Amino acid sequence: MSIIQPRFRLMTTGLSELDKALETIGGKYVSVTGQPGHGKTDFTIAVAANAIRKGQPVLFVSLEIGHRATVKRFVANFANALHPDIDIPLQRLGDAKSLNGDQQVTLAEGVSSFDECKQHLYLVDGTKEFGGANARFVEHISAMAKALTEKYGEPCYVICDYFQLLGQHEESGTTTEKLDAVSRKLATLAHGTGCAVITPCSVNKDSSVRGSGQVHYDNDITLELRLDCAKNEVDEAMSSSIRPMDVYITKNRDGLAGAHINVDYRPASHRYFDMEEA
Repeated sequence: MSIIQPRFRLMTTGLSELDKALETIGGKYVSVTGQPGHGKTDFTIAVAANAIRKGQPVLFVSLEIGHRATVKRFVANFANALHPDIDIPLQRLGDAKSLNGDQQVTLAEGVSSFDECKQHLYLVDGTKEFGGANARFVEHISAMAKALTEKYGEPCYVICDYFQLLGQHEESGTTTEKLDAVSRKLATLAHGTGCAVITPCSVNKDSSVRGSGQVHYDNDITLELRLDCAKNEVDEAMSSSIRPMDVYITKNRDGLAGAHINVDYRPASHRYFDMEEA
């Protein structure tokens, strides 16, 4: 069966000001960069959650935290979206038992809300415990993305968390050669299917992608997440639960580049959102 020609569909992050600058991420290979602890994985969780709320298909490949932990992050995101003043911190297996009454109610509502949308979320556990060490894993992801494009009649979101771990699945070559090969494959997937292909990347101190210079040439969009230190210092109490962040558009092949967008981030609820929602 051949892949259908993807019809135009506005594919967005769900963050309004960022989406105005990007216009669409459909058919784009998007790298999400930032220093450790700046919420790269949670940014992709937020994008995926916003997509499945709209009934759009998302293929979410977790190569680090696994299926169960990924689902918990989605539930916390959905719960906080319903009740923005309440966080649902679900970092450990027993956390639900330690929640207070309001948090328990919010959690239940978050589970219900997620259940209504989860049929559009296709989770792939790529951790070693679940066979993620197998070679040709990127080809497997591409085949799944093409199947979802056929099923829905429109391109899907493909999120691979995260880039450097994909390199472990290449059959041969140095670390750099493997990562360069992964980058080229992700670009081919995005451009050939119309899917939005998004992957967090670990970076060096100079903000270059660790292990591969090829990403800079292959990708269409680079988003760099940075903690807004000035705003966090103004209100330390707020920054403990809500972290003002800057999303820098350091590369945008077909649109505005060089701008930065102010957003808020709730680490406990794994949620990014527009500042006016806070």
